[in-house]
Amino acid sequence: MAIDIKKVVNTNFIVQQTQVPIGSYKAVLYVTNSSSETYDAMAKVIFAALGGSTSSKYFKTLNITGVSDIGETILTQKRLVSGTEEDFVFVVFNPAINANILGDPTLYDPEDPPTLPTVLTKITNADAPYKLIPCISMSKTMYTTAYDGTTPANSGYASILATSTMKEMPMAIKLHVNDSDPVGICVAAYYCSLNLNDANMLQDYCFTKEGAVFGTGTIGDSGVNQLTVLGLTDLEYDTYKDNTNFTDIVGNSTVNFGGNLYNGIAITSQFGLIAVENDITYSVLKTMLNKQYLTAQGLNNIVAVINDAITRYVYNGYLMQNAEYTGDTYEESYNGVMYTMIKKGAALPQGYYVATISMSKIKAEDRRDHKFTPIRVFMQTQTGARVVEINGTIIE
Repeated sequence: MAIDIKKVVNTNFIVQQTQVPIGSYKAVLYVTNSSSETYDAMAKVIFAALGGSTSSKYFKTLNITGVSDIGETILTQKRLVSGTEEDFVFVVFNPAINANILGDPTLYDPEDPPTLPTVLTKITNADAPYKLIPCISMSKTMYTTAYDGTTPANSGYASILATSTMKEMPMAIKLHVNDSDPVGICVAAYYCSLNLNDANMLQDYCFTKEGAVFGTGTIGDSGVNQLTVLGLTDLEYDTYKDNTNFTDIVGNSTVNFGGNLYNGIAITSQFGLIAVENDITYSVLKTMLNKQYLTAQGLNNIVAVINDAITRYVYNGYLMQNAEYTGDTYEESYNGVMYTMIKKGAALPQGYYVATISMSKIKAEDRRDHKFTPIRVFMQTQTGARVVEINGTIIE
């Protein structure tokens, strides 16, 4: 019988077997409505072209034919592998099911805007422990053609994406020429090709060279073509670069432009936060399973494994060394006392600070529940301040 990890560190990852800190993040879930091997072949080609592995362990397909709740099915897949080397962060959707993910543009009513799609709500909820980044593939035409009130069948997704709820969605949109090409796999392929243990590796996706082959055939077939570029005007470039990703040519280089999620946050910032949070969570779990006592030494042991887990994010460039904390002063109310955990402007030589409250102040109910006093990890990343609880909840 599987035991829920939240029984130990208050998170909802399920213990299926011996857990280890997630390291490579090299698996991607590709969601389609077809069982064709063509999609598997295309993904492997792009992974290879971007320097990633062609091994099938880095790529898995979920065929949603006949599945009524796509979001819940995705989370079920996540639970099955969470905490193992097969864990995935990116979920790439076949454009054929965009209507299921974003809402059907042919049914859009400007007088009655759609609610946030349930699929995206489930897999990007800030309170959910799954921390996934959905990758949406879409043609430039479908992205930009506005609803005109008379031809909803040709409206595209512009009006849906313009709603206030969609503008806050942490999803990566990749634009392309062809409506049917799942180019969102390029976003996932870039991050899955990174070795987080290498120096200055966790960098922006913007301006990454993309000469990947792409098409509708299997490897070696004549149907495999070069990844087409959008050929944007200067005005279009300014319109798309902040919230979408697209491949185009500047000088003699074919590169990705954008680098942000649809809500404007850098993809690298979101990916780095998911990665470091997962590593911290499982490091703490491993230590807790070694029977830590609710003492000052036990708390020190927890802090030590957090330091070990986070060290590589200093090395790989996610954290800024010799930085000042730009987040707001953080205060924590605990056991009737208000504690200042960190002040805005505090010096962070290594780019992070682990704040704790003395075990001598532990609440009776926390001692009863075998729970340590609050531990917070404050980080200054290349794209701003971040705060993580050891239970995995992103605070800001």
